[in-house]
Amino acid sequence: MSGKISSIQHASVLLGYEALGEIVTAAGAESILNGKLPGYGYESKDLWMHSLAVAFGSKIIANIKNPALAGEAHTAGLIHDVGKIILDGYILNKKEEIESFLEKEEKTFFDAEVQFFGFDHARIASEVCRKWKFPEGINSAIKYHHQPSAANESELAYILHMADYIATLSGVGYDSDDYLYELEPGTMDHLGLTQETVSDIVLQVTEAVSKVAV
Repeated sequence: MSGKISSIQHASVLLGYEALGEIVTAAGAESILNGKLPGYGYESKDLWMHSLAVAFGSKIIANIKNPALAGEAHTAGLIHDVGKIILDGYILNKKEEIESFLEKEEKTFFDAEVQFFGFDHARIASEVCRKWKFPEGINSAIKYHHQPSAANESELAYILHMADYIATLSGVGYDSDDYLYELEPGTMDHLGLTQETVSDIVLQVTEAVSKVAV
């Protein structure tokens, strides 16, 4: 309806406040997430594209498992990796040591963060979200999005973990250690997903990102 919407009030009626909120959140997140991260080896927009994929995947999974969580799932997906922006400079300062560690030990960047700094990007992201006064459910899900079983049975943590894995399968964004990404055992059973459903979500996520990222 391009050219026919004359006010925010009109847009909110047509879209609904939930959809409008998602658009505003995404617009705000893009300005934070679309830069280069040389420490992690991300080119411009890599993190943004990955974050979009996780946001879409999280919402799709939430609508299957628990529709009441769809809004929080979308938001958590958008900002789940914001900790990487903060850590990137420190990663870059230890680039050679970290690359040696990754090659020799066959570990992921997540493992390297813990090895070299004593904490990981997920914990940093959670602290940032707490500072920004996001709901505790989102903070906790982001903190444990690589280890959802440690999140005190947080359904949102499992959704976010699954969506992160699906974003990797979809090939959206870039990460040199993608092939090492492991889905925590029991995640698909916990969410009631089948391999067929996951394959369908991968296609939906890929299509959704391609429509937005033009």
